[in-house]
This record gives sequence, C-alpha cells and structure tokens, in this order.
Amino acid sequence: MHRIELAVMAMLALLAPLTGGHTRASESFDYDAYQPTTLDDLAATVPNITEGMDIFLKKRQFEAVQVSEPKRCTAVIVGRVLRMQGVTEPPATAHCMKLRSPKGLEVEVFIQDTLVSDPARELKKGARLRVYATYFYFAAASKRMGLLVNAYTAMEATVP
Repeated sequence: MHRIELAVMAMLALLAPLTGGHTRASESFDYDAYQPTTLDDLAATVPNITEGMDIFLKKRQFEAVQVSEPKRCTAVIVGRVLRMQGVTEPPATAHCMKLRSPKGLEVEVFIQDTLVSDPARELKKGARLRVYATYFYFAAASKRMGLLVNAYTAMEATVP
C-alpha cells in the first residue's frame, strides 16, 4: 500500500468513545504508527520554503501542556489540505486549542470534533497530554505548523 492510502485508512479508523477515563481514541487506534518527537523539534525542522505551503502527512506523538480550552475556530484548511493529499472524507474539525512544549513553545492545533464532545470533562487547561497528531502542512507566510490532534492520553499531573 502507498503511504497516503495507509494515512487515509488510519484517519478514517480514528476516534470513538472515551476508554479508561484517560485516553481518547478508538480501540483500533494505532498508537505505534505515530513517531515520537517534541513540539520543539517539529518547529526546529520546518520545511525551508519562503512562500506558499508545504503539504504532507506525517504522524507524530509528543508531550505538551494544554494552554487553552478548546474553542471553535476556522478550520476549513484542514479539509482542503487533507483532500489534496487524497483523504476523501477528512474528519470533522471545527475546534482549536493551544499547546505548550516542555521548553515553552506555544502552538495552536486543530482538534477532531469527536475529541471535543464534552470539553469541560475531557480537555482542561493545564492538563499534561501525550498528543497523537497528523502534521499535514507548513505555511511559509505565517510560519504555522498544521497539526491535527487525532488522539491524546492524559498524563498524571497538571500544570498551572
């Protein structure tokens, strides 16, 4: 299978009800498909472009602190970019939140709507999370990394 086909299959298989109280993803979610990294390393290795966007599909996992509550945001770009990569039915995405790396880098990320069904109970400001995300674009003008949260695992401690 091609890498894009595998990415499409993984994205379509994602996310069902909360299991165990601390993890949000379906039982068939393939955590091992997500390469470990840090937000700081992602930011340090952005594509070397000066205009436009670089588009790709990279599965990454990293630890971060949730800086803001999930909120509605304009996420039209998620569907557009994923369709350009061959994803025929991108996941519904209308929410964003900010995450902070252990070194203090703050990044706004998109969140699949299935993860935001009860934000007051599941995603709280200050929570330490292991995030499983698809890194799908880098925009030169805004220096923005397009990260779509596909799943997360709540870590034990929270940070103020």
